[in-house]
Amino acid sequence: MKLSSLERRLEDIEEAAYAGWIPSIDANGMRVWIKDRGCGIKFLREITRWQHDGSELSQDLQKQVNLWARAEVDGANFGEISRMNRQVSRDVLGL
Repeated sequence: MKLSSLERRLEDIEEAAYAGWIPSIDANGMRVWIKDRGCGIKFLREITRWQHDGSELSQDLQKQVNLWARAEVDGANFGEISRMNRQVSRDVLGL
């Protein structure tokens, strides 16, 4: 079996195991998954509220911003909210 075939099969298994989670890269360059409260509309609501409050960014929200800024949300598998979250996070970080 070719290496490329094995890599694709591994990607398929990983994709199935993490369905509904958002792939990203952490500060150490390792692949991680955004899940739970960090996903989708919940994050967008929190970051929008923070932008209007003018308060300091909490550590937890800062962590989510960093992950969303590097989220791998291109392509048809991810919706517009995911792409908006990535863009808002990049804007917050000045990227």
